Amino acid sequence: MAKPAQCRSAFRAISQFHENERLIAWVQKQRLIIWLTPARRRLFLVVGALFVGGKGTWSRYTKWVEESGKDWLIPTLAFIMLGAFVYSVYRAAKHYQKLPGWIKRRVSPTRAHT
Repeated sequence: MAKPAQCRSAFRAISQFHENERLIAWVQKQRLIIWLTPARRRLFLVVGALFVGGKGTWSRYTKWVEESGKDWLIPTLAFIMLGAFVYSVYRAAKHYQKLPGWIKRRVSPTRAHT
């Protein structure tokens, strides 16, 4: 097999690892995977997202200390606003069917946009 063909074959095997039945069977038997129930995975994602959002907001806005005089105020307000925005998007997605008709006509989560 030529080098480009070997590279393509290796890339295909790596990028399509989820189709390897033996690998998936082995992973599903691991203790960590059994312990990581969907609820625990969601909890880790939420905690991680809050940590990353807080750290990113804090590091971005603490440079404004000279203007505000309070080094905690701007990052705290920015993080609260970011959280409110993310929560409102989550609520809109969760209760999409309850949204008014004029909103649902504008954006459809199931329709592919081209």
